[in-house]
Amino acid sequence: MDRYSCLAYLLFQTDDNTVKEAAIRLVQGSLTLKEAKNDSTLKPYLEDCEKRLNIQPPDAEQVYAFMENYIYAV
Repeated sequence: MDRYSCLAYLLFQTDDNTVKEAAIRLVQGSLTLKEAKNDSTLKPYLEDCEKRLNIQPPDAEQVYAFMENYIYAV
């Protein structure tokens, strides 16, 4: 599983709807990781997700399901 998809999945797990929308935009390609890291609202969430990813990656099946649900969502 690639790092980008895992980060988007972990971002989507937050309670903040703005962050969830950003996670979907990451998956769909309308938001880059660089742009997200430059967004002061998203940066703390991304830093936390990167730490979590380095400690223990999410379950691949859950990430696949997330990707399938949102990669082509409009």
